[in-house]
Amino acid sequence: MSSTRMIYFEDSDVLHLSISNEPEASSVELFPNVTFELNDKEELIGLEIQEASRYVRDLVLEIAQVKNVKMTEGYKMASTIEDIEKAIMQLPQDQLRKFRAWYEKFDSEAWDEQIEKDAADGRLGALAEAAIADHKAGKSKKL
Repeated sequence: MSSTRMIYFEDSDVLHLSISNEPEASSVELFPNVTFELNDKEELIGLEIQEASRYVRDLVLEIAQVKNVKMTEGYKMASTIEDIEKAIMQLPQDQLRKFRAWYEKFDSEAWDEQIEKDAADGRLGALAEAAIADHKAGKSKKL
């Protein structure tokens, strides 16, 4: 008998897939709103999807769109910037809006991660010292 079970929490829009009854030792955010739950051996024991209704809807639409592309044009993965640009230019307006929103979030998170990494690596100290020195020298103004 399989211990796999799926539970949807409608009030919080969370989908939880449990593939083992083992206790969770840690978790890893695979990408925004999708978290892998791991046991003490770092093995997958569960999966949690926040904003599940939107995630599943978008996933199904993406799969349908890929299948449609396969059926109508044959499938070719965009492999160059030019291919990606052409694919983006062919998006209908509603999909282009979704792409913009996704890319803005993606870019913002990548920027935040880089700033956090630079701060942790001590790369921002010199910039902070220069800004403080400029302020003390009267080169700043109140906002």
